[in-house]
Amino acid sequence: MTAFFLLYFIARKLSGISLFLTWLVLMFLFGLSAELHLLAETATSWNFAFVVMFQSLLLMLGGTLGTIYNIYKRNMA
Repeated sequence: MTAFFLLYFIARKLSGISLFLTWLVLMFLFGLSAELHLLAETATSWNFAFVVMFQSLLLMLGGTLGTIYNIYKRNMA
């Protein structure tokens, strides 16, 4: 429930691509904490490494899309 209030507060302060990037970072952190809990229970490091790598790729994709969008917006203004 706290996560929803946090997302609501961030959504009121940010807009557009900033909100998308913030959402990706929050999902990465929530996923990382869930995976750390799962890692402590199952002690399988392969799943942890795969999920962190996948989420990092999503963050890099979001950052790349945000950069392309900002350059496009600046050139069209």
